[in-house]
Amino acid sequence: MDAQIDIEKKDDYVIMHFSGAFHSGEFDFPREIKNNIKEFLNEGIKKILINFEKVSFFGSDGIGSITNGHYAACNAGGRVVPYSLPEHIHAAFKIVGLDKVFQICDNLDEALIYLEQKVK
Repeated sequence: MDAQIDIEKKDDYVIMHFSGAFHSGEFDFPREIKNNIKEFLNEGIKKILINFEKVSFFGSDGIGSITNGHYAACNAGGRVVPYSLPEHIHAAFKIVGLDKVFQICDNLDEALIYLEQKVK
C-alpha cells in the first residue's frame, strides 16, 4: 500500500492520519509532513497528533521529518504526539531513542489528555 497522509482538523488540534509504507522515494512525504506541521503552527494550531495505526513501514526520512516538526512545535509552545503505533514501529522508535523525544501514546484519548496537560 502506498503511503498516504490524511488531515483531520478539529477545534484546537489536528490529526495527521498516516497509512501505508513510508519508503524513501515513494513521494516527497518528508517535505509534506514538515510543510503540514509548519502550516498548522502558522494557523495557531499547536496540538498535532499523528495516527500511526495503519502504517506498515516508517523509514528514517519520516522519522527525521516528524522529529523536526516536533521541535518546531515545541519552540512554538506546542507538541507533536504520535499514537497507535504498530508494535514493530513502536519498538523501532524505542531502539533509536524517540521514546525520549516524543510522548508516544497508545490511543487518541491518551494523546488528547497528554496535550491538555502540556499545551495551553
